[in-house]
Amino acid sequence: MRKSIPVSVLLAISFLFSTSAFAQQAVPFPRDWKTWTHVTTAVVTDKSHPAFGVRQIYVTDQGKEAALAGAKTFPDGTTLILVFYEVVGTELPHPKGGNSPKLMAGKRFRLDLMVKDSGKYAKTGGWNYARYSLPDEKFEEKINYEKACFECHTRVKALDFVFTRAPR
Repeated sequence: MRKSIPVSVLLAISFLFSTSAFAQQAVPFPRDWKTWTHVTTAVVTDKSHPAFGVRQIYVTDQGKEAALAGAKTFPDGTTLILVFYEVVGTELPHPKGGNSPKLMAGKRFRLDLMVKDSGKYAKTGGWNYARYSLPDEKFEEKINYEKACFECHTRVKALDFVFTRAPR
């Protein structure tokens, strides 16, 4: 004898799955990111750090004013993008003799996104996170974004969960 599962149970399970996995959803790859406003460039040279690389940070028009003003919050609709490049080190001859280290952006390897929607992503401070490998633009679906991204970003809760601001 087959037992049927009540529709309400199926709907409840579906709802729980969708709300717990919402931050895992792929955000469409932003093909126009090069037209967004460049906020700043940051460099992390420690290869063991999750933000290793030369990062160029861009913002959509919705968050441009907040990003450039160093505001503590971003409006809904803001998308921040972090484009990661390998750190390439070399040395340049110094005019007074010897050499000086030089760091440059090498090959582009990753693109991270943060999308602000306070209602939809309330569980993660109003932000949805996504990562794409480059150059293939493949969404990294095996990442637990709530754990890998949001837990780290809770350290900057007072800054709307965003680490980097434009220099003043």
